[in-house]
Amino acid sequence: MRLTHVSVEGVGRFAQASTVQEIAPGLNVLAAPNEAGKSTLFHAVRACVFEKHTAKHTALRLLAGGAAGAPMTIELGFEHAGAHYVVRKSFLHSPRALLLENGREIAAGHAADERLHEILGLRSGGRAADEGALGLLWVGQAQSFDPPLVEGQARDSISSAIEREVGDLAGGERARGSERRRGKA
Repeated sequence: MRLTHVSVEGVGRFAQASTVQEIAPGLNVLAAPNEAGKSTLFHAVRACVFEKHTAKHTALRLLAGGAAGAPMTIELGFEHAGAHYVVRKSFLHSPRALLLENGREIAAGHAADERLHEILGLRSGGRAADEGALGLLWVGQAQSFDPPLVEGQARDSISSAIEREVGDLAGGERARGSERRRGKA
């Protein structure tokens, strides 16, 4: 999954619609003064990917912040497996979810929540991938010296990737193929 844009409205300090667009492949740095909303944007991305649009728990109400009386809408554009997707979710007031693939609607409501998780290979009903995988990519404020806690699906995904690489390097098909090419088979 590669993000292409993030749009928020009614999220924390972003009462009006705000968009971070043209997110390039590779490393992107979001630099702004303290309290500009960088962490808020990250939490909005997490909510859009991992939360069902009907969720109403305290973390979502806190994310809405001062705009708690207005609809909270988060939209993500992302590329995955050769397709371009847009997921748009409204939380708390008038909850809605919509998922587009290459500009065409492919799911709405609960089906959009489920289809998004299916596309991204996330286990439904759990936050292990959220806390584990994204925790490796984002260090929250005051957490830079804490080791990441990787459990469940995130640990299994990382372990599988490492095992494949080690297997390939230490004698897997790729290593055996290079031996055959050098005449050592």
